[in-house]
Amino acid sequence: MKNKNKQKMAEIVCKITYENYVPGRHDKCKSAVYRNILNKMYPMSSATFFRYLKEGEKYSKIMNNE
Repeated sequence: MKNKNKQKMAEIVCKITYENYVPGRHDKCKSAVYRNILNKMYPMSSATFFRYLKEGEKYSKIMNNE
């Protein structure tokens, strides 16, 4: 992402998602975290949510390698 604010938002979305995500549980899957927690905090579409997850993971991997 080119915009620093959007990068920071993607990182926040990733952090909140992975704090609340539990693999194997349908009530704590990524979509449920989006519906029940993130969408109320930061209104966005589900496509934007998954794009932020992808971008946030990419950015955190880049920052951890340096």
